[in-house]
Amino acid sequence: SSPYERLLHDFREINPHFVAAVPRVFQKIYANVLKEIEMDDSSLLTRPKKMAVNWCMDVGREMSRLRQNRRPIPLPLNLKYQAARRLFFDRFREQFGSRIKYVVCSGAPLPKEIGLFYQCTGLVILEAYGMTETAGAVTMNALNDLKIGAVGKPLQGVEINMAEDGEILVRGAMVMREYWANPLDSAEVLKEGWLHTG
Repeated sequence: SSPYERLLHDFREINPHFVAAVPRVFQKIYANVLKEIEMDDSSLLTRPKKMAVNWCMDVGREMSRLRQNRRPIPLPLNLKYQAARRLFFDRFREQFGSRIKYVVCSGAPLPKEIGLFYQCTGLVILEAYGMTETAGAVTMNALNDLKIGAVGKPLQGVEINMAEDGEILVRGAMVMREYWANPLDSAEVLKEGWLHTG
């Protein structure tokens, strides 16, 4: 089996509450879904499936827009979304197991269309920013304050500043003390308590 198939098998077997991964994982799953619903216009068997998925995505996009703008969800739209969940979204989410609540993505920028797709399905991607030197995340989106294509606000205990040239500076207990046995590189990035992220 392919690495993709093994990954989905592992998700279903482990049945996690949340998943943290790099964008490539979520892009691969998204690409596979698109591949499955692609159709030949001459095929009458696949056209209804394609139309149903497109309808679900239209409903999901409207829900996503209202949620991001913190607007109330009209009852007719909510009813449509419940139907879209049964038709497509719940089955998509089941690829990650039955208990999944959200996923965290970091390591590289996530294309906005991928973030929007996942949000439409109800499986929110919380984008984050961090480095090995910060022992993980520095900033992260929150479920109640989510903006697709952004990496959120500083986590508790994290200070962020900007150098004159626009470089991000980070300070907090999670910043490394030094590079192992490398005082020159340590002195280059650690200055007056701030990590110069580059």
